[in-house]
Amino acid sequence: MLGTTCTFAGLAARRGGPYPLARFEFTGTSLPGGVTLTRTSPALRVNAAGQHESLAADIARFDHDPLTLATRGLLIEPAATNLLLHAADFSEAAWTRSAASLSGGSVTGPEGTSLPGWSLGDGYFYQDFATTNGAQYTTSIWIRANKTATIGLRNLSNSFASNVSIILGTSWQRFEVTGLADATSSRFLLDNRAEYGFGTTGLEVYLWAAQVEAGATATSPVLSAASQASRAADQPGISGWSGSYDIRLTYDDLSREDLGGQSLSTGWWPTQSRPHLRSLAIHLAGTLV
Repeated sequence: MLGTTCTFAGLAARRGGPYPLARFEFTGTSLPGGVTLTRTSPALRVNAAGQHESLAADIARFDHDPLTLATRGLLIEPAATNLLLHAADFSEAAWTRSAASLSGGSVTGPEGTSLPGWSLGDGYFYQDFATTNGAQYTTSIWIRANKTATIGLRNLSNSFASNVSIILGTSWQRFEVTGLADATSSRFLLDNRAEYGFGTTGLEVYLWAAQVEAGATATSPVLSAASQASRAADQPGISGWSGSYDIRLTYDDLSREDLGGQSLSTGWWPTQSRPHLRSLAIHLAGTLV
């Protein structure tokens, strides 16, 4: 319990509810005493200025909302691999383009660097990649446009033209689509062709962090170059506790999750329902559940 605030549960009646034996807060800038974290690769987080930045291996990621700048807490994610190449450079040969050319414009991207604009006419950007037939994948990308426009973001099917409509705006947004691959090769596609119901004229887009990863949700960006890139899993743990306790987790949206009868030992960490954790409280067994 070193470095934590410890209060006896006997105060519960005076506090109007179950009071924890200890509470670990993750809304600051460093891990509280008694909590450790390892990760064998660098990883991105959103800093207090709203920009994505890379943190070195084994550095905990205290994340922020990129729009409101609000603290979201400690970011804990599984390992992920971006199946796309050149995730932030759409001028590379890995990307097939039609009616798309550099506009000469530029804006500051989500990671604070200057990104070029693309004039996108009645055309597209796409990249093919290998998939496991029937497996679930999530496609995501950050886009900013010069005006409001609806374009298509392809689902994982490569056997028929099926796009999800996404509405671009003049601020950066992250779009994502989750689905099942129906072949051993799939396609990431941004589509502005009129024949598929789009075709906005005079459209200029800025693109960053195109990503396809296994699983049901988009995780933090993994920026690839000439080869696929991976992010290692965050592996947090608690030390100084052993035995059976109830656990209360508070997430970034202020929702709570109570876990009853958890068997704690050195290195233990709960299975989270959300990746951002604001606090973890330890209670006497039977107090919460």
